[in-house]
Amino acid sequence: MADSITEGTLTKWHKFNSAESGTVLEYFAKEGETVMVGSNLFKVDVDGVAGTVSKPGSGSVPPATSAAAPATASAPVGDVKLVIVKTPPMADSITEGTLTKWHKSVGEYVARDEPIATIETDKVDVTVNSAESGIIMEAFAKEGETVSVGSNLFKVDVNGNLIEFRSKYKEAVLDKHGVKLGFMDAFIKADFVDISVAVATPKGLVTPVVRNCEGMSILDCEKELAALGAKAKANEITIEDLAGGTFTISNGGVFGSLYGTPVINQPQSAILGMHATKDRAVVVNGQVVVRPMMYVALTYDHRLIDGREAVTFLVRVKELIEDPRRLLLEI
Repeated sequence: MADSITEGTLTKWHKFNSAESGTVLEYFAKEGETVMVGSNLFKVDVDGVAGTVSKPGSGSVPPATSAAAPATASAPVGDVKLVIVKTPPMADSITEGTLTKWHKSVGEYVARDEPIATIETDKVDVTVNSAESGIIMEAFAKEGETVSVGSNLFKVDVNGNLIEFRSKYKEAVLDKHGVKLGFMDAFIKADFVDISVAVATPKGLVTPVVRNCEGMSILDCEKELAALGAKAKANEITIEDLAGGTFTISNGGVFGSLYGTPVINQPQSAILGMHATKDRAVVVNGQVVVRPMMYVALTYDHRLIDGREAVTFLVRVKELIEDPRRLLLEI
């Protein structure tokens, strides 16, 4: 259709301008319905072979494109939300172009509206931006290939996980608040009360206490953690800074640890061990996919804490770390 127009209303079926001669076998939309540029419109049997014909001005649509699919299509897979970004409309009368460059690779994080690919045509060069923030899971075309308007271009895994959260906001937090947004503060915020946090110093490991965590924001936790870390490394930590913790969080992952069992800092009740985040193969809805994963381990004093409460707590921490928006919404 005309430049910038991405949809229209199907007002009447009659003998449409078909791309091929044959018998119409199926309509994918009814009169009065809205149809998108590039969506499948009707199916024609060409010499006994059924073929799908797309809306004029869209070019041919490859089999991977579903009927009546919008410019972006969400496909939830278990707890994973997948968004398929399609080749956008270009200048008037242009139905295809050459994918000249991918600016991001499969497996990379992409922010919303960030440029992903460049498509070259006879009239214009088009930059394709991501419709959502997430991880690029699949590219449906290679550099140098021809892509049609409305065809599937790439797939994004949209997850509100901690890695995405940190990648998206760490620069803004550093500019505004002067602290680096890390992973430890989210674990502290997911916890409660007075938390001892392991800090490496030239003279060994110390565990200063971040107090009243339940009343602090993630940024408050990060600022307090940074202040205590600087104090410890300057050898200015006091006995008061180390006393009174009820729970410890230790991050061996900063030293490359993949897994370990932390030992309780007596007389505290428990300790949570964080480890390195690495890409691993996991099964999601019957499919093997790559996901960033971290092993966390909880050691607790069984005289104070029952197993059910300990496991329930650990699962809750996992949920909050996987989707830190829960911390803001308190759900």
